[in-house]
Amino acid sequence: MQTLPSSNQSAQIAADPDLLRLAAEDLRCSVENGVDLNPFSTESMRYLWQMGFDGKPLRQEPVKESLNWRAWERGRIARLLMEKATA
Repeated sequence: MQTLPSSNQSAQIAADPDLLRLAAEDLRCSVENGVDLNPFSTESMRYLWQMGFDGKPLRQEPVKESLNWRAWERGRIARLLMEKATA
């Protein structure tokens, strides 16, 4: 069974606090309810999130705080939270 990262573990990840909170909530919902960790419903946003989760760079230079960057960053943070929870 997968465990959730503690709030202390979440605090150790350098990231936008709002995105960190959202990614932690995504992970919590996935573990507790058995839903897909990727929270997006549209193909393009799911793809961007997955790229971040897989550690792949965006194809274009990201514009920080853009919608594309936020989806990618949320995926990246989700991966980091999962790694901390299982470490």
